[in-house]
Amino acid sequence: MTAPKVSSPKSLTGIDSCQLLTPPQLQTLGATAAPKTKKTPWGETECQWVNSDISVYVAPDTTQGKGLATVYGNSNTFSGFIPVQVAGYPAVSVNKQSRSCSVYVGSSDTQTFLVDFTRLGGQRADYQDPCGFAQTVAGAVLANLPAGK
Repeated sequence: MTAPKVSSPKSLTGIDSCQLLTPPQLQTLGATAAPKTKKTPWGETECQWVNSDISVYVAPDTTQGKGLATVYGNSNTFSGFIPVQVAGYPAVSVNKQSRSCSVYVGSSDTQTFLVDFTRLGGQRADYQDPCGFAQTVAGAVLANLPAGK
């Protein structure tokens, strides 16, 4: 199984991971806590927002240079590997649980980002579908990205 190509690339290069979602988007999503950062396994900074209702984190990958091909190449390491589309971009939902889901989105053929969502206590209707909500967050990130190559 090979990763689909990205027809209208967007760039994650040079964007602070905590700026991938705007303050109004964070408010709408209910991610109202101050962001925290840490390093990803591939050496970039991920940003996480955690409050009593939800945990959302966004982790860009601009360093490995393989886009979704990296995720597809590791598909056997995930539970529930499901190819999807987010705002017209190729994506994969993985590791779906009753309260959490991760979505990898190919913003270009060489870049991707991960959105991980966990419902901690929130009762909003859209929190009840963790993969759907992670895709909503991913769509918001995509809306903020500039055109890429």
